[in-house]
Amino acid sequence: MKFNARSLWFALGILLIALLMTGCTTPTASVTNTPAAPANSQGTVENTPAPPAAATPTDTPQPPTSTPTPEPTDTPTPAPTDTPAPTPTPTPDCEAAYQEFIATYGRDYTPCRTELRPFDEVCPRPEFLQPGDYTFNIELILDASGSMAGMVGGRSKLSIAQQTLTDFIDKLPSKGVNVALRVYGHKGSNKKKDREASCLGTELIYPFQPLNKDDFKQTIRSFSPTGWTPIARSLRAALDDFQEIKEDDTTTNVVVLVSDGIETCGGDPVAAAKLLQESELKTVVHVIGFDVDAEAADQLRAVAQAGGGNYFEARNAKDLEKAFVDLFNLEEWVAYLWCINEKVVGYEFESTSKITGARMCYAGKQTGERLDFVFESGAYDKDGACEDYFRKRFHEREEKIKKEVDQVERWSEFFQKEMEKIDAIRKELESLNAGP
Repeated sequence: MKFNARSLWFALGILLIALLMTGCTTPTASVTNTPAAPANSQGTVENTPAPPAAATPTDTPQPPTSTPTPEPTDTPTPAPTDTPAPTPTPTPDCEAAYQEFIATYGRDYTPCRTELRPFDEVCPRPEFLQPGDYTFNIELILDASGSMAGMVGGRSKLSIAQQTLTDFIDKLPSKGVNVALRVYGHKGSNKKKDREASCLGTELIYPFQPLNKDDFKQTIRSFSPTGWTPIARSLRAALDDFQEIKEDDTTTNVVVLVSDGIETCGGDPVAAAKLLQESELKTVVHVIGFDVDAEAADQLRAVAQAGGGNYFEARNAKDLEKAFVDLFNLEEWVAYLWCINEKVVGYEFESTSKITGARMCYAGKQTGERLDFVFESGAYDKDGACEDYFRKRFHEREEKIKKEVDQVERWSEFFQKEMEKIDAIRKELESLNAGP
């Protein structure tokens, strides 16, 4: 038989497959070859009894053996571990860099800040003028009751009062002052039978109007002393008198009461004076007690206090004249008006120069800062990490400076109001009959 390599490899393959098949076959139980039973004489095989089966040993029950159960070991459950946060990348100190930039390029705004003087610091306002008020509405209330016929220094008290008021009117400017004259006690008589008529007899004999000095002098000499003293009724009527005249923001409303005694008609002059003061007209009530006793002085002083005014006591003609001078201090008023005329130009130049200078100062410094921020801030933020922060902080700085600029504009508005007031006073000055 001729073998070749191919045949050899084929045979080896068959052998390998056979071996593999043999190894994968399930092994069978081994068979014990029991010798065959001998045949009998007839050739028949006899059934030889099988050997007795071995007795199955009886299992004697044994006490169960307890296998010790191992005690559980308290093994602590490990706590959950926090996932470590990523370590932040260090950021640059943007605030320090910004402050360094401001220290180098920030402007000093101190020279830009300004403040204006109120004009009252240039020309001090007379004390009798209320703040912001330059025009007078003056109502004179004169007692013409029977007691005013009493004599002082050889003249009746009423004639002294009439002359004092005439001199007072002569010194007032012809414009800018509205004057009214109310009289009480000139009706009826001071007898009981005429009490009711006299107490009702308070009369506005010269209504509020631009002052005509000649007309006023004729009116003030047109009555004589005769009746009772309705002070409260006269003060209440004065409130209606002021309602008839046009009001503005530069007006002082004043009542000047001249009396030589107390209320004799049962009224409450203190309450009436308080009503005038607390009304929307804010009328001030000044009182001059002319040759009064202690009881009258106490009551008249209380009237002035309730009316927000001053109380003056006069014993004679000279004292009465001085009371009007102290009350209005007309010479001081004239000097005040002349001060305004003389110094208003300088005040206007000073104020406008400060306002214009402040505006230019702020504008120049702010423009410089903005340009430097655009072109120079990058040197303090080389990697650009602080760009947004720089913008935010620079915006905050500009907002702060804007508030200072707004204050300059408020000063400008204040100056305009001061000039409006000054113009009103200068119109008064033009109407004066004489200088100081």
